[in-house]
Amino acid sequence: MSYAYKTAYTLNPEAVHIIPVGSLEQHDNLPLGTDTLIAECISWRVRDRLSGEGLDAVVLPPLFYGFSPEWAGYPGTVTLSMEAFCSTIVSIVNSLTLQGVRRIVFLNGHGGNSNILRACIQNQIPELPDQTVIGVIDYYRYLKAKLGHACRVERSILRFCGIEAPGEPENPNVKTPLSWAFAGRKTRKPVAIIPEGDRDVSDAELNELINSITKDILLLVEKGGEASFP
Repeated sequence: MSYAYKTAYTLNPEAVHIIPVGSLEQHDNLPLGTDTLIAECISWRVRDRLSGEGLDAVVLPPLFYGFSPEWAGYPGTVTLSMEAFCSTIVSIVNSLTLQGVRRIVFLNGHGGNSNILRACIQNQIPELPDQTVIGVIDYYRYLKAKLGHACRVERSILRFCGIEAPGEPENPNVKTPLSWAFAGRKTRKPVAIIPEGDRDVSDAELNELINSITKDILLLVEKGGEASFP
């Protein structure tokens, strides 16, 4: 995969600019950058599909550091504070819109980023230039399988992206996490959170996911700001 700065000298204001967003955090025996690697891989696949539909798209270098306080202190985790993460997102948007870019998509690969990413952009709306449209896409919301942390789903996606991924976690913790519940973590060793019903995701399912994300970006471009309101 080649970054945009290796293939383009300037940004194209008419293009959709896709920014992969992930995290750098413990992932049991998977790469620390698993969430970012997945987000970037999917972004490039989506970019190719958009090009096939006649829509120019640019994939910018990924944001490797995310909001991961839940894994703070675990080996390998580097998390931004809420303020630093939000400031980074706002700065990226401001830099792009200053150059005339009006269509931006953040393709997110880390669940801990999701709410704060949306809130930061929502808070920025009054400052955005006219005709600016920003989409936030959590790739995992398109999955038909339950996603955990360092689970078989993530392992199969990494393999789909051509990245080495061991078949089984070293320290599995099998449970069904509650999305609305938070609890302190006392252990400080890499661990996998495996949801009940965890399974591999097929290449066909992942291609369907990429097609669905592509269609939603095309809809965002077609509808503009109207797509943001029911």
